[in-house]
Amino acid sequence: MKKILLGFLIVISFVLIYSFANDTVERIMIDNMINSFIKNSSIERETEKIVFHRVNQHNYNPEYTFDPFTDYPYGFINCGDIYINRIGPLDDAFPQWMNKTFAYVFGTHACLAGYGTSVYEITGWGEAPSIDYILYPNRGTTLFDNTSGIRKGVNYWFANRPNTEYIGLRVKNATPADKDNVVTFMEECLAKTLSDEGLYNYAFILNSDTKYYCGDLISRAWASFVPQNNNGKRFNLNRDGFFTTTMDISLSSDVYMFLYCININGVSHYYYL
Repeated sequence: MKKILLGFLIVISFVLIYSFANDTVERIMIDNMINSFIKNSSIERETEKIVFHRVNQHNYNPEYTFDPFTDYPYGFINCGDIYINRIGPLDDAFPQWMNKTFAYVFGTHACLAGYGTSVYEITGWGEAPSIDYILYPNRGTTLFDNTSGIRKGVNYWFANRPNTEYIGLRVKNATPADKDNVVTFMEECLAKTLSDEGLYNYAFILNSDTKYYCGDLISRAWASFVPQNNNGKRFNLNRDGFFTTTMDISLSSDVYMFLYCININGVSHYYYL
């Protein structure tokens, strides 16, 4: 029994060390990606609370074009866009240092833009104990509250918040029909949440038939169909093939960064293509 326990602890330790090292490398790669993105930018417009920076990238052929000055902030938004919080899932409810520490250990939060001003996401932190969500339906209540599950709401990512830092990603070569498929997947998952499925998956890689976490939900939405214009290959946002982190999505070869936002001393800076 002691040998089995020791072996289990060794495996868990190896997984944790590997995950920490892998996360560290991926975060460095994303930092470099952001620095490369913003270094060739120039200010196009400036107000007391917002600064717009146009990023000039050579050999860039965008699938979408938009003017951020028209009907701001919705000039930034296209259905299927992915927003990834760089601060952490706790956002401005906690001090920034706490958010960054939590984000480094557990990852950050991601949302997916729907049509119009809608956004889809899944959140944890429900009123029921986490173990009930993990063991449901084999154990646990069927009366989960709506704070832990898939939600559809108004896009809040462009609010001027003191701890804001996030990137915006778009899937390459995605057609309007592809985006329809993503929205259909999200609506089906939303319906499952309302029937006590589609819950937050605190176990991550286990018991995932009807449970999700934020990166997993978005990755599975984009992989749920064969796209029209991607050489017959499904979109793959899970870079390493393990559980889908926000770093995996950010570094996927099937997406490109079109937006970086950071709040500095109460002023929101938008860097965009």
